[in-house]
Amino acid sequence: MIVISGLILSGFNAYIYPVPEQAQFIFFLSGVIVLGIPHGGADLLVAGQHSRNTNHIFSKAKFNLLYLGNIFLFLLVMIWFPLTGLVLFLLLAAYHFGETDLQCLNIQTLPGDIFIFVYGLLILAVILLPDFHHVCEGLAMLHPDSGTVQILTWMTDNSTAILGGILAIFICSGTLFFAYHQHLLKRHWLQLILLVILIAIVYELPLMLSFSFYFVIWHSLISLKKITVYLSAEEPIHPIFLVKEIFKNSIIALLGVAVLGWAAFAFLDHNDLVLYTILGLAVLTAPHMKVMHQMYRQLNTP
Repeated sequence: MIVISGLILSGFNAYIYPVPEQAQFIFFLSGVIVLGIPHGGADLLVAGQHSRNTNHIFSKAKFNLLYLGNIFLFLLVMIWFPLTGLVLFLLLAAYHFGETDLQCLNIQTLPGDIFIFVYGLLILAVILLPDFHHVCEGLAMLHPDSGTVQILTWMTDNSTAILGGILAIFICSGTLFFAYHQHLLKRHWLQLILLVILIAIVYELPLMLSFSFYFVIWHSLISLKKITVYLSAEEPIHPIFLVKEIFKNSIIALLGVAVLGWAAFAFLDHNDLVLYTILGLAVLTAPHMKVMHQMYRQLNTP
């Protein structure tokens, strides 16, 4: 259903009426608030379930302290080394996206982890590289020295070749992986076809709409579905309880984004709201990706 809506959106934007940038921004920001941030709002429940499944004592206070500590450390990295922090986040996000989308393959091997990472890298590439000149403007503000500008200019001039190279690596890693795991290809061929269509949709959409569709719609909804399955493994979790927990934590996270946004404008003297929204999400989602990684590993354990 999500893929069908993506095809409709892509076709509408390409052949009927291009979605205005203002409408794209409204969709992006409202989507982040309604789905993007809330999909990480169940981290406390997921971590507690993981501890119970592994027969460990779970402490909410300890979890919150470590969670906030990770956010604070990543925030310092973003403040002192913003470009390095963003690159680190993108690498972690690539693995996280791959781990989420390919969880059906039940991967527990090094070749599988490589395939997961390359898939996520391809997702980021088809979002960022087709409109990299827009991305370049924001990144240049984070680290405006001549060396960084030269690298970003080279990437802009060669974005098609870079995207082609990542696609080639993805095809090679996928071919090698499925050559040794043919049963997975036979079992999950339909899901894999849907992911190929998803990649095509994300590639066709303009930058902000592409990121919004993948992160806000696809990734958030898929993650929420898998979180619900994980939490309901032993006994069904009441939907109202889950919604209340997510809502409570989302309000806290939104306040955090607001503080980070204020700090960006007050201390960094840049005016790119979209860029700093993404940087704020990067800071907040760093510990979230760790929690989700533990969940996926446990889901994939026989």
